[in-house]
Order: sequence, then structure tokens, then C-alpha cells
Amino acid sequence: MHANTSYIWLSILTAVSLLILALYSGRRRSVPGALPFAIGSLFAALWVVGIVLEAAAVDTAVQQFWFQFQRLWQFPATIAITGFILEYIWPGRWLTHRNILLFALLPFLFKELLLLNNFPPAIVDNLFLAYSYTLSFLVMAALFWLFFHTPQRHWPAAIMLIGQIGSRLAYALNLTQLLNTNLPINVIAIAFVFLMYAIALFGFHIFNPETLARQVAIDQMPTGMIALNLQGQITNLNPAARRLLGLTHTDPPAPALHQFLPLNAVNFRATNPDQVEVHLGRPATQRVCLLTASTLQDWRKRDIGYLLLLHDITEQKQAQTQLVAQQRALATLQERERLARELHDSLGQTLAATHLQASAARHLLAQGQLDQTDHCLAQLAEISIAAEADVRDYLLGAKTAFAPEMPFLETLRQYALRFGQQYNLQVELDTPPELETQSLGFPVEVQLLRLIQEALSNVRKHAAAHRVQIRFSVTDTLVEVIIEDDGRGFDPTLAQQTNRFGLQAMGERAAILGGTLDIRSRPDAGTQLTIRTPRQSIERPNEEVAT
Repeated sequence: MHANTSYIWLSILTAVSLLILALYSGRRRSVPGALPFAIGSLFAALWVVGIVLEAAAVDTAVQQFWFQFQRLWQFPATIAITGFILEYIWPGRWLTHRNILLFALLPFLFKELLLLNNFPPAIVDNLFLAYSYTLSFLVMAALFWLFFHTPQRHWPAAIMLIGQIGSRLAYALNLTQLLNTNLPINVIAIAFVFLMYAIALFGFHIFNPETLARQVAIDQMPTGMIALNLQGQITNLNPAARRLLGLTHTDPPAPALHQFLPLNAVNFRATNPDQVEVHLGRPATQRVCLLTASTLQDWRKRDIGYLLLLHDITEQKQAQTQLVAQQRALATLQERERLARELHDSLGQTLAATHLQASAARHLLAQGQLDQTDHCLAQLAEISIAAEADVRDYLLGAKTAFAPEMPFLETLRQYALRFGQQYNLQVELDTPPELETQSLGFPVEVQLLRLIQEALSNVRKHAAAHRVQIRFSVTDTLVEVIIEDDGRGFDPTLAQQTNRFGLQAMGERAAILGGTLDIRSRPDAGTQLTIRTPRQSIERPNEEVAT
């Protein structure tokens, strides 16, 4: 019934290899694409068995039987491999139950209709073969799409494309009789295409659950990941990055980075990766992200690209903004109460003194003591001038309000400039660079500003100074402010004994911050005030990029 042929061992080896592939992928059937590949490998193995037994048969009836046996598995194998490719490229999207039924039922129904209408079997077979080639062209088109749209899967796509093109080319040459050989071209074609599948399968672990789990984790992680090549072009990005960038499924899988971020906003040096606060999307749906850049290296420690991570901090920023607003409201209410108390004590004393001087002047005038009356009126004028100066100080301080877009140091600079211009006083401000990018917290900033205002007011009232220097210094835990003038100075012991209200109020403000106020002064040697308070710094972003 059957005879030995010279190439039977090649066919047997191919069939055994296909069965091994079917077993391997079948055990990983939970991985997308593994089950249709296992089915396709099994059907291909049965197809090769039919080819072998047909070639070895010596009886015509037996040959015809094995020929029909081949046809039984040929088309299901092609459909299964088509399903494997579609599921591998886009899991769960293209390989649906509807498409499977369409691929499987359409050609068989078409064939039955042709046979019922008495079309010649040769025409039916040719149309059947054409549909098989159509599926192959669909597979190749899908692999081309994968090659150009998913850079990280270039090689698997290219290898499987080589297998498809090589096998179809061999079939075409055999059909046109341009390839004159006694070897079983169909077995060679099947062996070649599945060899390419095996290389992609084992070389790139496309059915490895760990690889899939890693990919799924990347796809599902809330942090956006953007991979760039050395030229700064996007090569891959995960779904979270697409959402943050506002991309839809119809947008290019790898858009240009400059559409969303200016390239100079990111430092691509691995030794100093930047963290940049970026604003993405339209104002109505804008997201705030912290962008981190790092360098990607291969196993030889050579730079091959860059990785950008987008951490969505929108909710954190909103919560921080709300907290700052609450702190501002509370600090504002406390400051209003404190200012009202100070106004009551200072201006109240001034008005009481004014009332006493005016009453004394009237009494002296009634007694005809004009010299004493003139002296009282002169004192009354001095008190009113001092009161006017105090009111100007309060008004200047009230105008110096914090705005969300105005940093603390900029507010202080503007106040010092206006104060110096108003009273012809040279006010110098010396600050460390790190304070330009930090906030000390709104309550701390309010108290420090009022302390400095009170200190400058005391200089104006009592020191007769020409120059005032304000120096800031910071450590990890402490903020220190030194206010030093070149005025006439005073004896701090006597000042404490007289219970001067200004110094007392300043000490209370420093205590509110959990800090201290130190006064050093001597007559004719100027005065130095040192304010020390615990640091409550909040980092500001070094740079913001809005898109």
C-alpha cells in the first residue's frame, strides 16, 4: 500500500516538530494567541502526515484518500494561524467569535454553492486556494502594520513576515513549475513558516507568561511611560501616557514629542535626570504631571534611548492648593485680629496722648499761660506727625498683600523698595538662592513679613539710620533673619524695663512661629535684630512646562 521515499524523514521530522510546538503553546493557552497557534500547529502536523502518506502510497485510491485528508486540515490550519497573528498583534480586538465564524464558514458555504451549481471541481479548488491566499495576505498586512507601528516588536514581526513571504513564494514557484524539484515543496513551505514562528516564539518569548505579565503591568500602571530613541523621537508609550497626552485610538501610536513637550524641557543625561512639573491637555481638562527622565542602556552599558515617566499629581496639587487656601484664610483672619489689637494699643495710646495735650493746652490758654500753651501745641503737632507716620506704615503694610502668583521674596522686595523710597532710607535685602524656589509656608511668611515691617518701622521712628540690611540664611531645620541698621542704637535693658510695645509685639510674633527674637544694640552703635524660626519649607518646581 505504501512505499518508502527519500524525503519521508524530513516530513516526519516536520510533523513531530509541529506536534511539539502544539504541545508547548497549548500548555500556555491562557496567553493571548497561544491557543490558536496550538490548534494551527496541530492541524499543520496532520496536514504534513497526509502529505507524507500520499507521497508514499502506491495505490491510486489510497493516494486519493490521503489527498482528501490533507484538504481536511489545510484550510483550518490557515484559519487558526490567521487567528494567532491577529490575537498576537492586538489581543481581544480582532479575533472575535464573529470573525472566526466568518473566516471558517464563508469559504465552505461558497464552495457548496459552487458545487450545487455544477461548477467544475478545478474552478472550485482554485477559488478555494485564492481565499487561502487572501487570508495569507491579510496576515502579512497585519504583520506589516505591527512592524511599522510597534517598534519594540520589529524583530518578531519581521521574522514572521519572512516565514509568510518565503512559504508563499515557494508555493507560487511550485505552482508555476519554475521550481523543478522532487522535494515536497508544500512540506518545505510549512516547515519554513513554522520555523520562523518558532524563532519568534522562543527568541522573543512571546508566549512567556512573565513577559506578558510585565507587559500587562506596564499597560495597566497609572504612571505614563514614554520610550524615546537617542534622537528624542517616541518609539513606544503605554496607555496611561496616551491618556495623559490626550491621544485616542485613531491617533498615531508614536506621535512626535514636540507636540506635547518642548524637547529642551527635559535633561536626558542619565547622571542628572530632571524632574519637571508639566501641564498637559486643554485648560478645562488639564492634568499636572511630574516628569522624570532617565537613560536606557543595553547589556553593554551603551545608551540606546531615554525613558520618560509621567506621574499624575493633579489631585495632589488640587489638595495642596486647597490646603494653602485654607491656611491663607486662617492666617488672614489671625493677622486681622492681631493688627486690630496693635492698632488699638499703638494708635489708641497716641490718641489718648493727643487728647491729654489738647486738654492741657486749653487749660493753660484759659489761664493766660501762652508760653506753656505753645509748648503743648508743639508737642501735639509732633504727636500728630508721628501718628500720621504710623498710619502710613500701616497702610504700606496693608498694601503689601500676598498673591498666589507672587513669591514671598518678591513681595518682600517690593515692600522694602517702597519703604526705602518713602522714608529716604537705604534698605538692602540679601537672600540665598535656594529661597527663590521654596515656600516657607503661608503662616510663616506672613509673620516674617510683619516682623520685618515692624523692625523697619522701629528704625524709622527711633534709630535715625541711613542704611538697613536684611539678611536671610537657611539650614535644613532653621530660617534666620538678621535686620541690622547703622542708627543711634539703644540700651536693650532699658527698653525692656519701659516695656516698649513694638518689641513686645515682635517677640509675640516670633513665639507664634515657635522661634525666638534676639536684640543686640548699644548707644551710637546701631541695632541688630535676629529672628530664628523652625523651617517649614515646601519645594516649588524648578521649571514648569505648559502645553
